[in-house]
Amino acid sequence: MRHFHYTCLILVLSFFSLHAQQSFSYEESEVLHKPLRATINVREAAQHDFAPKMMHLEAPVPGNKTYRNMLDSLKRELYVKTNNTETNKTQTLSDTAAVVYSFEATYDLSSAPNDNDIAISNAGKLVSVMNSNIWIYDIYDEATEPVKISLDAFAEPLALEQGKYDPKIAYDPFEDRFILVFLNGTASENSTIVVGFSKTNDPAGNWNLFALEGNPRENNTWSDYPMIALSEQELFISVNLLTDGETWQEGFAGSVIWQIYKFSGYNATSPNEELITKFYDNIQYNERNIRNLCPVKGGSTLYGPNMYFLSNRNFDVSNDSIFLLEVTDWFLSPETHVEMQVLQSNVAYGVPPQAHQPNNQTFDTNDGRILGAYLEDNQIHFVSNTMSENGLSGIYHGKINNVLGENPQAEGFILSNDSLDLGYPNIAYVGTFPYDDRCIINVNHSGTNTYDGLSAYYYAYGEYSDLQILKKGTSYVDAIEGSYERWGDYSGAQTQYNAPGIVWINGSWGRNISFGPAFFKGSSTWISALQSPESNMAASIENVSSAKFLSNVSPNPSTNWVYFDLHFPFKTKEKINISLYNTQGELVKLLYSDYAKAGKNRFSFDTSPLQNGMYFLQINDTQGKYQLSEKVLVQH
Repeated sequence: MRHFHYTCLILVLSFFSLHAQQSFSYEESEVLHKPLRATINVREAAQHDFAPKMMHLEAPVPGNKTYRNMLDSLKRELYVKTNNTETNKTQTLSDTAAVVYSFEATYDLSSAPNDNDIAISNAGKLVSVMNSNIWIYDIYDEATEPVKISLDAFAEPLALEQGKYDPKIAYDPFEDRFILVFLNGTASENSTIVVGFSKTNDPAGNWNLFALEGNPRENNTWSDYPMIALSEQELFISVNLLTDGETWQEGFAGSVIWQIYKFSGYNATSPNEELITKFYDNIQYNERNIRNLCPVKGGSTLYGPNMYFLSNRNFDVSNDSIFLLEVTDWFLSPETHVEMQVLQSNVAYGVPPQAHQPNNQTFDTNDGRILGAYLEDNQIHFVSNTMSENGLSGIYHGKINNVLGENPQAEGFILSNDSLDLGYPNIAYVGTFPYDDRCIINVNHSGTNTYDGLSAYYYAYGEYSDLQILKKGTSYVDAIEGSYERWGDYSGAQTQYNAPGIVWINGSWGRNISFGPAFFKGSSTWISALQSPESNMAASIENVSSAKFLSNVSPNPSTNWVYFDLHFPFKTKEKINISLYNTQGELVKLLYSDYAKAGKNRFSFDTSPLQNGMYFLQINDTQGKYQLSEKVLVQH
């Protein structure tokens, strides 16, 4: 079906660093209807899965238009270029995240690069994807055997013959379902975006499968590098369009956005039902294509109907521009359009250098594109690769404040290690109450004397923990010819929505992988669940009947007083204690110890006697039925 485009209104923006008027433009399609192509039962299909995959083992050859030559020239420039840009100095937290779960996913015999993503349901159904395979676990039932299926077998009902790659997985906490997106084919004649919607909350059960056009312009381009996010009503997919016969640098033809009504995917029951989509193309700033649109996921839950996207100048040696795009409403609204603001960060980012390995091997760190982002409490956190002050590959952690206001502001922090290269980060919210500015940043690490492994930073209110090593590699990676190894294009991170304070991540680690009587030095996937060190002070109501035990503390931060509402599910009245603790766990004041009546109550107190800092309210009844903790930030 041909897409009929019409050019939308050109928006005039102010590019802050140039103080000159610049233009943003895009094209929008009609609402398209894609018929349901097939259904599949994963558990049944996995029993007949041959999991075929072709992996190119030859190293890239330098030349004028090659993958290695373009980035190599930039990376060599980084080593000799002095970066005079200010870098925000970060304070160090004494705490690191607690490891709740940690285990190896089944490895992939052809693992270059090691692309990982992860999703977990409220019921503990965990889906980990890597390269061309899917693994499904039940973390609450160790007796249940994991289900493994290849992307090829998953898409078999669609009769797509080309290679399958670049899987992305998401869990929808509103509908208790999963969505899987991956690509098929690497040419305009066969490029397809496969989209799967689980029909139930069991990812090993039945799925609806759809096939989107990977060549939506119907010319010589095809889709590469998908990224996904869910809103309250929709699925958003961004991809890069590449030109046939060109590398992904020189052949880049633009990034596009698919906006999909997710219920049309969940609820389809026959081939006559259709997937309802909308399409945004030719997204440009100053007549230059915007590249690698990273959709901004929800933090503690999904948001909507608007959806945000981030981009940057990922090939620049040094740049401070952050592109903030917004799809302003859901697809059926007549007011839906795309807006963009160009923000200037206080700290520049740039192309990262190649990462080191033992035995004179190196890792490809790709470019400086934004790899993960989330929105929580009017603030976006995002991460990308960059160069650190010590010349190693580091992590750029960016924040955009006042996202919903008229003047959002961007700031950046560069995370580095004295002896390790860091790459392919992702980020997830780990807070437990409103305005709780905490997250986990997971990264791959490697070094001259350190094998490829998985690590994480814990971030809280502008401070960072030391790098926490979660999995140490046991071998360097040597999966393709030469010394230039693929490290991955992305890693996975998701907040467990019904367990505030817990984040699930997956990434790579180097190891010897058996292949019959022989072995090769490849990458495997490691999965960890990390818990905020403060989440044991967070809300933990043990009785379902007390679900409305406490409403939000307000105002927070507090200048001189706070209040909060308490809803007690008592039959008549019971005695309760309200205590205030400092961050060392020391009792500051027993604020209340008396009977409280059933139903709604409001409690307040004056914070003037307190010094600035973080405190914890602990509320419990003397019978031990109801317990809850809440954080209060005092700023006079």
